[in-house]
Amino acid sequence: MVAAGAALAAGCGGDGGGENPEAARPAASATLSAPASSNGRGAAAGDVRIVNFAFTPATVRAKAGQRVTWEHQDPGVTHTVTAVKGAFRSGELDEGDEFSHVFPAAGTFAYRCAIHPGMRGRVTVGG
Repeated sequence: MVAAGAALAAGCGGDGGGENPEAARPAASATLSAPASSNGRGAAAGDVRIVNFAFTPATVRAKAGQRVTWEHQDPGVTHTVTAVKGAFRSGELDEGDEFSHVFPAAGTFAYRCAIHPGMRGRVTVGG
């Protein structure tokens, strides 16, 4: 328990920066994917790993229309990927699960784990 608390304290830091309210609105063509089993690959460019109570990298850059995938690699703990302004949310993810979202427009999208709110990340989408 102490080790988990220490990992939580060490890994929950992050940049909680703001979101562009216009870009945060989900577009009709936005794709929200349910968790899916991991395909065993490592994170690709533009993808995020969830490990040690942190999103790695904490800030990821994407282009408009690009899909970003979060891969849960944190054994024995449940996390979520939840946009601060509500543009997307994964539901509960367990180790090996993945969640993807297509970002249709430029903007900055802050997100966190709804279970561990100190875990924060950001997707910066360019045109």
